[in-house]
Amino acid sequence: MWHQEPLRSTPRPMGMWHNWLAMLVLGVLALGCAGPGKAQPQTSDEGTIVVTTMYRPGESGAVYIEGASAEVILVDEAGHVVATRVGVPGKTFTSAHLASGRYQVQPVLRPGRGGGEGLDPRTDECSQPVRLRRTATVVVHFRVGDPCSVNLLPDGGAASNRESPGTETVTLITGHCTVEPLRFDGRRWALPWHQQFGWGGGEPKGWAGTGTIERDSISRVLYTDRGGAELMLIPSDSPAAQTPKHWGCR
Repeated sequence: MWHQEPLRSTPRPMGMWHNWLAMLVLGVLALGCAGPGKAQPQTSDEGTIVVTTMYRPGESGAVYIEGASAEVILVDEAGHVVATRVGVPGKTFTSAHLASGRYQVQPVLRPGRGGGEGLDPRTDECSQPVRLRRTATVVVHFRVGDPCSVNLLPDGGAASNRESPGTETVTLITGHCTVEPLRFDGRRWALPWHQQFGWGGGEPKGWAGTGTIERDSISRVLYTDRGGAELMLIPSDSPAAQTPKHWGCR
């Protein structure tokens, strides 16, 4: 006689291939939900070069009628171009995962052609050697009609720029109307708002934008420009450093 096997209240055990299939499906789902991969961290023998470009009119307010683009070229010790960055003047360009070593930073301006037909040949160019360890920070100053100038800023892994104990070489980044705050000795410092200036007006005679900074007191630091001007900076969070909302250029 035959008899019917009683119904099971639990499913039969799966074979091994079922387990592998389940694991494979879960793995695919996990990859799909992870989203775009994150940027790979730099290794100990790689570094980053950060280039900030600044732009100002030339003598008597000269400008390029069709505008201009800033171009920054990085060349390694062997003479190979490892990166070329193009953008509007005032932009910051970052090149990461570069092998430690010596580079040339070669900034240029590319004036626009009439009718939006591209860019003219390179002009207002300059060059600056950079030794890259971990991070090299560079500020490029473009002035229409003149060769550009380059300043290296103190940064992680860079050689010390201290002139003497408590004194440091710095670059003040100047905008159209104001000088941007800078970090020194563990805090940020700025000009009092009523002393602010920019390339739009009020720059001291012979202004270079690079000089030395040192403590004058607990609440003040003295900046001495290579062009001879002296500026007293105060903590950037001080009320006297807060520029009024509707304040204009000097």
